[in-house]
Amino acid sequence: MSTKRRPFYMMSSAAVIFGLVAISSVLITGEPASPTASRHHVGMVEDWSFHRLVFSDPGTYEQAIATGAYSKWLNIQYDTRFILQQTKRSSGVKPLFDARPPFGILPRGPWSFHEREARSKLKNDWTETMLAGGQVQPNMYPAKYSFSTTTASCTSDFVVYPTGVAGAAAAASIIAYNELYGVTGTSGCGTTATVPSVYWAYNTGAMVSTSPILSLDGSKVAFIQVTGTTASLVLLKWAQTPATTTGLVGNLNATNNATTPGITLTAGTFTAADVGARISDTTTGADIPAGDTISSVLSSTTALLAAPPTTATAQSLTITAEALATPGVPPAVTAANFQGCTAPCMYSVALSGPVNVTYSSPYYDFANDALYVGDNSSHLHKFTPVFNGTPTEVPEVTLNGTAYDVGPPVLDYISGCVFVGDSQGYLYSVSSGAGGSVCTGNSFALFGTSELLGGGALYGIFDGPLVDPTAGKVYAFVTDSAHIGSCAAGDNCVVQFTTQSVATPNNEEPVGTGAANRNLYAGAFDNVYYSSNGGTAGDLWVMGNTGATGGGTLYRIPIGALSAMSAPVAAITGLTYHTGSNRVWASPITEFCNNGLSACTASGTATTGGTDYLFFSVNRLQTATSNCGNASTDGCVLSYSIDTPTNPPTLAGNAQVLTLGTPGCWATGGIIVDNSVPTGTEAGASEIYLYELNGNTAGGPTQGTYTSSTGCTGHVTTATPIALQGSQASP
Repeated sequence: MSTKRRPFYMMSSAAVIFGLVAISSVLITGEPASPTASRHHVGMVEDWSFHRLVFSDPGTYEQAIATGAYSKWLNIQYDTRFILQQTKRSSGVKPLFDARPPFGILPRGPWSFHEREARSKLKNDWTETMLAGGQVQPNMYPAKYSFSTTTASCTSDFVVYPTGVAGAAAAASIIAYNELYGVTGTSGCGTTATVPSVYWAYNTGAMVSTSPILSLDGSKVAFIQVTGTTASLVLLKWAQTPATTTGLVGNLNATNNATTPGITLTAGTFTAADVGARISDTTTGADIPAGDTISSVLSSTTALLAAPPTTATAQSLTITAEALATPGVPPAVTAANFQGCTAPCMYSVALSGPVNVTYSSPYYDFANDALYVGDNSSHLHKFTPVFNGTPTEVPEVTLNGTAYDVGPPVLDYISGCVFVGDSQGYLYSVSSGAGGSVCTGNSFALFGTSELLGGGALYGIFDGPLVDPTAGKVYAFVTDSAHIGSCAAGDNCVVQFTTQSVATPNNEEPVGTGAANRNLYAGAFDNVYYSSNGGTAGDLWVMGNTGATGGGTLYRIPIGALSAMSAPVAAITGLTYHTGSNRVWASPITEFCNNGLSACTASGTATTGGTDYLFFSVNRLQTATSNCGNASTDGCVLSYSIDTPTNPPTLAGNAQVLTLGTPGCWATGGIIVDNSVPTGTEAGASEIYLYELNGNTAGGPTQGTYTSSTGCTGHVTTATPIALQGSQASP
């Protein structure tokens, strides 16, 4: 019998009565109802963490009562990520409004829009050239904010990318684009604007190579940046870039303080939007220092500069719109002033140590306004409050007596545990100190440690674990096994634990050959799994065999009763090039089920309504497709439909991207799918977003392990990466 995934607010009539008040408050504030909670608009947030904390169907209110699981069921209903996951998966995606191919050729260079349209026939797709030398981690995801869950907004929807280069006067470290949808000359964003437009771009003073995260209302961004070997947490309030303004005339004063402003205009006016923007005079670099920015607007005719000018009169002045090469600089504020500062502004603080961060992206706890991030010295850091108070770091937790590189952490609010792995191959659970049924108490402290899962240093866990609080299961993706159960030494291995304990694996399954520096990244569950009650059906899909000389394999791990894993099935073998030293260099997998205006439906074994897709990229195909070649520099973004998981996946679309030559490297980072758009002007704006390395080596400020003699080394580190939007396939 076919069943439809139940939105959380439709699980029972009793739940509706209780939930309408409580859940609406969660959507507004990100936490349970509170008489003192602030109220503001909330849209749809999508960042890396939504691909690691996932929820199978928790069942109905009546089922929870009958099984004695009401408390757990209720806590799941309150979880912000559960609410947003259900909203996204239940509201459906309207079919694209044109007859373009489902996923076609994407450009490999910075072509003009009309050139892209003529060659790709994808009217909504775009590529934006980033900065030369940009390098990010292969599991870096952009962060997307959609103002509405049902209608796309040209002005308010935006996507954030780190640039992967050190911030400087002529180099933004982080950038956001809006005007994402539509075609120039037709209805939509393209009628009056370039598609896309730079929404804002900032030099925050260092390099960002891991995933950024967003506050629930999209007004704030958090990320980790590194200078040398010192990592800092940056909290950023952004403001839309001002337009380029010419015709200003003013007098300059080197004193540059509130009583004697650095600039006093005699023609034109300043606005609050000009704060942080670049300003120059007719003799750039002489009277106003090159790359100088406005640090404060005192009045419509007076402003302060970040660097004092040379005293001069009657200077012609220009305020330049923010862009990659002309970034703004958000004024720095103290922790105490961050909550009340006027955008743009930022607070930056070095992680206690100081310490370096290579692999860890920050994870945000919406309910408790807390943030977690790992470092390269076996520590897990916690900040609270973050966005809604005075940002404060609590004492870090030491995970191991030896300094290992820690990966991205994931918080399960039901157990109260933060789960995180390291480069040696250990998985840890840490008490969040914020309730839960397992890692309880008021302290932020180490709770449990797994046995050694990896084969040693640089053979371990480099991605965030996959956590399903409904099923109570944690999945770690180990690059090179240390002989764990069914996994022989040298295997890529998926290791399952319960959220109750990480002391002993629940199950483990091999997914091909592993090797140092060929990281195994997280897989994804399919729609059948999401539709199953408690994660007792469906499959976990993993792109494995990362250490083999070619022959990348897409594995399907069946999930059955009690969420037990069965032996992996090689769904696609020999996917990538087989000779020489080529490896698969696969990105993490992203799943999305598309059923037009309706939610996808599923039986116990297949998706019965809608099309279930997997998205990921690889270094080099074994056999060329209609859109992707198989030369040494031909990377490929792939889309497969998996409606009946037991059948071979069907290639739904593919797009060629540039990667390194032999031995190859990662072609792209992680892929996100944006909001559902069933109605409105931009109906059908359903897209994917990713960062194309475009021939650069993957890595970051310290490059991780990828510069070793066995990694993707000795190649281009000065190529120009690409921020990319591609069309998601229509059902």
